Amino acid sequence: MELEFAHLEYAKDISAKDSARQITDEKFHDSRVYNDLRLLFGHQSLSATSNWLVDFYGGVGLRDRRMIIVQETFDPVALQYEYSTKEVDDIVPVLFLGVRIGLGFRSDAAPSLRHITSCTALPNNAQEYLRTMPSTVVSPVTYCPSLTRYERWRTREVMVGPVGIGGDHPIRVQSMTTTDTMDTEATVAQSIRMIEAGCELVRITAPSKKEAENLAGIKKQLHAQGFKAPLVADIHFTPNAAEIAARIVEKVRVNPGNYVDKKKFEQREYTDAQYDEELERIRERFTPRAHLQGARHGDAHRNQPRQP
Repeated sequence: MELEFAHLEYAKDISAKDSARQITDEKFHDSRVYNDLRLLFGHQSLSATSNWLVDFYGGVGLRDRRMIIVQETFDPVALQYEYSTKEVDDIVPVLFLGVRIGLGFRSDAAPSLRHITSCTALPNNAQEYLRTMPSTVVSPVTYCPSLTRYERWRTREVMVGPVGIGGDHPIRVQSMTTTDTMDTEATVAQSIRMIEAGCELVRITAPSKKEAENLAGIKKQLHAQGFKAPLVADIHFTPNAAEIAARIVEKVRVNPGNYVDKKKFEQREYTDAQYDEELERIRERFTPRAHLQGARHGDAHRNQPRQP
């Protein structure tokens, strides 16, 4: 059940006709303005085997009507069209009843490694931990809290240094440097420009161990100049770099799947057994280093449909 306000407006010019039914230059303005206060009731149903959404809704309300209605009549005696306008300004009760059909987005009821977009460090029993997390996944029977009003997605709060992400925190601004991470002075200078422009987190690439180690010098210089925005190390294929960066910066961003496949991505479809084996390999390799799990094109093949 929800209470909403709706404003509807419609207007058009109606051209007058002469006795020969020809359009003339004379026009009459017809307009309708409705302001509704609605109390709606509804039920949303998402198919368990497809993405089709059916939304049944109904309700009651009050409508404030402000209308100028143009009425056209034909006088058979004078053989001509006559036009008049009627003004309406009142409040009337209204009823609503309808069905909407569209495409939704369905995920499995139980979250898995593929569904969680972010999490804190995982304990040894990673799967059990994920099952106990507050779900941020749409269930098979609920498309979204409401199709008619905005509601923020509920997520787990994660602290990155002093900056809170998720939960009731505001949307955070993050950007990434484009400098060579080994060029400490250039990276520090660009990071400062980003922070002064409004960045709350600064992401720096660390493709290998040497770049990860240099994050310490970058962080030291930023702090010396009074800039203490949290740093995020961007790791791709080097687990050792992630371990080094985790001891220096406030957050590490990784692609867990890349730790197994490296840069080959040779296999794109999996049987259930192969898929579970891959998840186990990722968990064993990734769990000791887990700070943030991200999903992007590097892991895209893991979301491909399994073979029947």
